[in-house]
Amino acid sequence: MLREGQLKDIEKLQMIVEQHDRIELKLNWYFLRSRMTENNDFFYYEGDRLLGYAALYYVGGAYEMCAMVHPDHRRKGIFTKLFHEILDSLKTRKTQKLYINAPPESECAKMTLQKLGATYAYSDYQMRWSKKIFQSLKWMLN
Repeated sequence: MLREGQLKDIEKLQMIVEQHDRIELKLNWYFLRSRMTENNDFFYYEGDRLLGYAALYYVGGAYEMCAMVHPDHRRKGIFTKLFHEILDSLKTRKTQKLYINAPPESECAKMTLQKLGATYAYSDYQMRWSKKIFQSLKWMLN
């Protein structure tokens, strides 16, 4: 189970990365807040500053990974270290697949995934529900 301090560190790092890169990361906060084990979260701290984080989610027989590294500390091997920790942890699990979530706008992610030899598998679409829009369409549902 993630501690409150860890959740705050993850959220802070997410905001820094998203603002810097002008992207939206696919961190599933519902799962992060309700995790019962700690073996799906990988941290890279320097002192008390979280500089890198990777999360695994088990979905439909495979694992999905979302990772981020502080923009001022990229190209220092942080992602590589986290990725190798994840690969080591997957050796003892029953899956043979790892999907790596990468925002399509992230050039940094594209370059990193090319270096890893990753191949494209599929795209996700993010949809948002808006109560305001729903109320304006309510007449169509009656």
